[in-house]
Amino acid sequence: MTDRQTFSRAGTARALVLLAAGLAAGGSALLCVASLVFFDRIALATAVLFAFALVSALTATLLSFRAKSLGRVIGLGCGTLLVGVILGLALMLIMISRIAGNPA
Repeated sequence: MTDRQTFSRAGTARALVLLAAGLAAGGSALLCVASLVFFDRIALATAVLFAFALVSALTATLLSFRAKSLGRVIGLGCGTLLVGVILGLALMLIMISRIAGNPA
């Protein structure tokens, strides 16, 4: 009486994309809340990062669940998440450098 379960590699990749999306959105939300509490001048910049991370996490999750093959799950899910987080980080750093250049 052995229960043999089979797992698909694409399903495992989808779960990992979902985990990475949750970590990206949660980490950027934590950074946004921490900046509101401690560094109120950069709160808008971290809110931009949170918005980009949240949108890319939702898009990556939806695209990975629609993909049929392992390569498409990794390409669409991880690629979308990576591009969104990198764009959000770049915009956040640009905004922070502008704030640091113009102290009020």
